[in-house]
Amino acid sequence: MLTTNQHLQQDRYRIVNQLGQNGTGAAYEAFDNVAGASVLLKEIRDNSGKVMTPAQLEARKINFAEKAKFLTALKHEALLPVKDFFSEIDYHYLVTEFVEGSTLGEALEKNKKAFALTEVAGWADSLLDALNYLHNLTSSVIHGEVKPQNISLSARGKVKLQVFNLVKSTDELNAATANQTFDAAVLPYLPLEQIWQGLDAASKKVILTNYDDKSEKILEQPSDARSDVFSLAATLYYLLTARIPADALTRSIDILEGKADPLQSPSEINSSIPQEISDVLLKALEIKRENRFSSAVIMRQVLRTALVRIKEREAANPGKSMRMEDDAVLEIPVAQPKPAAPVPVAPRSTELESEQARQLELIKQKLREAEEQRLEAERRAAEAEKRLLEAEKQHTSFEPVKTAAAAPTAEFTPAAQKNAPADEPKPAETANDASTHEFSGIFAEPEKESGSFKKIAAAAVALIVLGGGGFGIFKMTQSKSAAPPPTISTTSAVLPAPTAAAESSSTETAPTTSEQATVDTPADSTAPDASNPAASNPNAAKPKPVAATPTPQTAQVKKPEKTPKPAEQKKVTLDDLLKDN
Repeated sequence: MLTTNQHLQQDRYRIVNQLGQNGTGAAYEAFDNVAGASVLLKEIRDNSGKVMTPAQLEARKINFAEKAKFLTALKHEALLPVKDFFSEIDYHYLVTEFVEGSTLGEALEKNKKAFALTEVAGWADSLLDALNYLHNLTSSVIHGEVKPQNISLSARGKVKLQVFNLVKSTDELNAATANQTFDAAVLPYLPLEQIWQGLDAASKKVILTNYDDKSEKILEQPSDARSDVFSLAATLYYLLTARIPADALTRSIDILEGKADPLQSPSEINSSIPQEISDVLLKALEIKRENRFSSAVIMRQVLRTALVRIKEREAANPGKSMRMEDDAVLEIPVAQPKPAAPVPVAPRSTELESEQARQLELIKQKLREAEEQRLEAERRAAEAEKRLLEAEKQHTSFEPVKTAAAAPTAEFTPAAQKNAPADEPKPAETANDASTHEFSGIFAEPEKESGSFKKIAAAAVALIVLGGGGFGIFKMTQSKSAAPPPTISTTSAVLPAPTAAAESSSTETAPTTSEQATVDTPADSTAPDASNPAASNPNAAKPKPVAATPTPQTAQVKKPEKTPKPAEQKKVTLDDLLKDN
C-alpha cells in the first residue's frame, strides 16, 4: 500500500489520498508535478500466486507496457483516458484523468434510491457507444468488466468507463476464471459464458441438459460483444431499480428445476419504468448468448426507438390527469361537500355536453337513414323476385295457349286471311301480347315463320279441287256420250255491272283469276267473276280453261280484305259446263 506524500516515477507523482482498494489493486489520488494537475493512479498487482524469476518479471513488464500503450491510443468521451503508465518492482501503474466524483455504484448506495429514467437513458447511450467503439477496433477489444463499480460519474453528470482491466495478462484472466474468484459484487454482472470455466464438471453437465448442441457450442466460445451487452444491461437494471439482478448461474439452475426465472421485470419493481424499457433490458439479459442483441449498436438503436415512442406517447397525452378531472365533471356527482367557489370549467363542460349531444344526434340520424335504405333495398328485391315468379308462371300458362293458337295455321283458311300482309298483327296475338307481363318477353321463344307451310297447304287444296273437278268432268263426258246434247238457256242470266272495287281487283289479279277462283274460294265456285269478259258476255268466245298449277306465287298473291258482293249471282247449269268443255 502506498502512503500519503509518497513519490513514484522519479518523484513525478505524489500520492495525495487513497480512494479505494479491491483484490486486484488500489486507486489513489495523486498530483502530477510535471503537468501540475491531479491524476488518478491505478495500482495493478500481480495475482498469479507464483514465485517468478527476474526474467519472468521482465516479461510481465513488457506485456503490461504493450497493453498500456494501446490504452493510451483509445479516444472516446465515455472512456476514461489513460495518460501514462509505468512499473516499479512487481507493481504496475496506470495514470488516468482524475474524475471528481464517485462511481455509479457508490452514488447509488449513497442515495439509497434508483436513478431517474432520463439520467440512465443518457448514460446508457454513451456507454453503448463506447462499447461499440471498442468492439469495432482493428483488433476487437472486449471489456469484460462492465459494472457500476467501474463507471465513474463526474460532478457534471458525465459517465466514464474505466479500462484498467484491459491490461491484465492472459494468465491472470485464466487464473481468475479457473479459480472462480468472483465475489458477490461482481457475479450478478457477468454472463454465464464468463463464469463457465470456473464451474465444476457436475454443474456443467446438469446445466447442459437444457442446451442443444448449437447452444452448447456457443456457450463454450470465448466472450464476445454479446457478453458486454449482458453486463451493461445488468448495470442499467440495477441503476433503474436499485436492486441487484439475479445472476445467470442462479437463474439457470432455477429454470432447470422447472421454476420461474427469478429475474423480475424492471417495470414490476419500479412502476415508473415504461414497458418498452423493460423489454429492452430483458432481451439483453437473456441467459443464452444467441438470444441477446448481437451487438452494442443494435441495442443502442432499439433503446433509442423505445425512448422516442415513450416521448411521443407523453406528447400525445399532455395533462392527462387534468383531462381526467374534466371528464369527472360529466359523471353523476356523488354526495360530497359543495365547493365554496364555482368550478371554472363548468361552462366548458356545458358546451362539451351540447356538442356531444349534437354529434350523437347526427350519428343516430345517419344510422336511421342507413336502416331505411337497407329496408327499401330489401323491399325492391322482394318485389323484383315476386315479379320474376309471376312472369315464370305466366310463361308456363301462355305456352299451351300459344301452341293451340298456332295450330289452325295448318288448316284451310279463307283467302282474305291467307293473303293478308305478314306485318299486320293478328287480333288474338295482339290481345295476348297486351296481357303478357313485362318479363314474358325474356322467356318467349321466337315464332317460326309459317310462309312455307301456307304454300304447301294451298298447293294441297288446289290438287284436291283439281282432282275433284277432273273426276267430275270424266263423269260428265261419259254421260254426254250417252245422252243428246242439251240446250243451254242463257236468257235467265242477269249480269250486273262491275263495280269500281271489282275492276281494281280484276286488274291486279287478272293473270291468275281462274286459279284463284278455284283455289281460294271453293265455297263460291259457282259465282261468276266480274272481271272476266267471258262470264259477263255469254255470247263471246271463251278461251279454253288451263289446268291450274299451284305455285308459291298463287298462295302469296295479296287481295283486299273485303270483296264487294255482286248484286245477283248467275246460276250455272250443267249445260254451261259442258258447253265450256
